[in-house]
Amino acid sequence: MLWFADILFDVLHIGVILFNLFGWIPRRMRFAHRILLAATAFFWLVVGPAIGALGYCPLTDWHWRIKEMRGARNLPGSYIDYLLDLAGITADPQMVQIGTGVVFALTVIATLWMWRRDRMAAAR
Repeated sequence: MLWFADILFDVLHIGVILFNLFGWIPRRMRFAHRILLAATAFFWLVVGPAIGALGYCPLTDWHWRIKEMRGARNLPGSYIDYLLDLAGITADPQMVQIGTGVVFALTVIATLWMWRRDRMAAAR
C-alpha cells in the first residue's frame, strides 16, 4: 500500500507542478489555476515561515513521510531537488530554491497578465 501511495504522490506532485507552471495557458483552466497558485503561495509564503520552513509544501511533507516509512533516508529539502537527483543532476539546494522561486514569480506575473487581459477583453 505504501508503494501505491508513493507513486500516487509522485503523480500528484508532478501534476501540481505542471499545472502551476502551465495552467494559465488554456482559458478554461485559468480560474482553477489561480486557486492552485494562490494555495501554493499561501503554503510557501505564509504557512512555511510560520513553521520555520519558507517554501513549505504539504505534498512534499506527506510524501516524505511515506518514503521514510518505506525506508528512504536523507531525502532532499524539496521535491524539485528530488526530481533533479532522479535525473542525475547535482545542484546546490539553495540555487534550486532560488530558481524555483524565480520560476514561480514569473508564473504569477504571467497569470496576472492573462487575468488582466481577460478582464479587459470582457469589459469591451
